Amino acid sequence: MTVTDMTSLTNILGISRERGPRLKWALLRIAPLWLVASVTLTGCGSEPNAEDADDSSKPLLPWTVGNVWKYTVTESDGSVSSKTTTVQGLEPIPAGPNMGKMANRVITRKGTDEADRTESFQAPDPDAPQRILRYHESSYGAVSGNLQLVEYWAPWRIHIDGTPERTQEGASFTLNYDETKLDGGDINSATSHHVSDRWVVLEANVTVVAGGKSYPHAIHFQKTGGQDAKHYWYVRGIGKVKETGTQTEELSSYTVAPE
Repeated sequence: MTVTDMTSLTNILGISRERGPRLKWALLRIAPLWLVASVTLTGCGSEPNAEDADDSSKPLLPWTVGNVWKYTVTESDGSVSSKTTTVQGLEPIPAGPNMGKMANRVITRKGTDEADRTESFQAPDPDAPQRILRYHESSYGAVSGNLQLVEYWAPWRIHIDGTPERTQEGASFTLNYDETKLDGGDINSATSHHVSDRWVVLEANVTVVAGGKSYPHAIHFQKTGGQDAKHYWYVRGIGKVKETGTQTEELSSYTVAPE
């Protein structure tokens, strides 16, 4: 404790300097408590505060190299596993109509031992950075580690659109794209079909519980189209906190860099 700290402490406690040196011993005895209180009040965690996540300037899906989201996944039969998604650096897209374009490699590991792995290429839309686009994805076997499936989209598909006009309650839009699948990555096995995804914002400011934690200011999306209907809850400054559909995903932890 410095002289300044000691002076501040005597002022807070209402102690006069004229009380004499007998108070010095008492002050020294409580000094450690003063220091602990100071550290406790000024300390902070690595995760953003969900209470502050309603700031519309924050991205709906923070997109920085090193960001990680961990989820608890519950299947329709009640079985539980985990999923971890990590944003990595920019690399050229390896195949498809966007081949050679730079995008972030995103690693997703799933399963009880997270041995099931997918590698996708995604990036913010240059014209609207709060819109995250998905270009290409490769899936690998959990046991063999061999490439099982390659998918790519023309022009692309949306991971999430966090632009102001598409996050207002009642907002809706349809995304049309072509999806190509290659069994084992073999170009001779390629099959393509047209997909229309319909997105609707059902709620723009709702509290959702995920992983036993309450997240205020969530935006609730519904997506229908090429797959079964899915529901997503996103919170600005955090990302996806919950998903329901063929399975349920609930955020268990996350690490995002300050924007």
